[in-house]
Amino acid sequence: MESLEFEKVSISDVRREIDGQHKRNEESKRAPERAPQGSAVLLDETSRWIAELPANVRPIALARKFPRIANSIAELWRRVASCEEYLDYAGGGPAG
Repeated sequence: MESLEFEKVSISDVRREIDGQHKRNEESKRAPERAPQGSAVLLDETSRWIAELPANVRPIALARKFPRIANSIAELWRRVASCEEYLDYAGGGPAG
């Protein structure tokens, strides 16, 4: 029978390793809970919607970084109640 080899480590090293494993486990548990992502490409309809907005309020950065969200807002824009509901939900609930 082979003997086991041990490595001497400090308690603080063990705690850091356990904390790191715990964080990785928590992150991996959260990942599958996310809803399926829509298109990561800005749609032509969304580009037209952005172009119709006044230049000083066009969500250019949003469209570049989060095209899926820009597509959703553009789709809902003319349905005011639905758009407000979407924005309230995305922002964590209604303000006030």
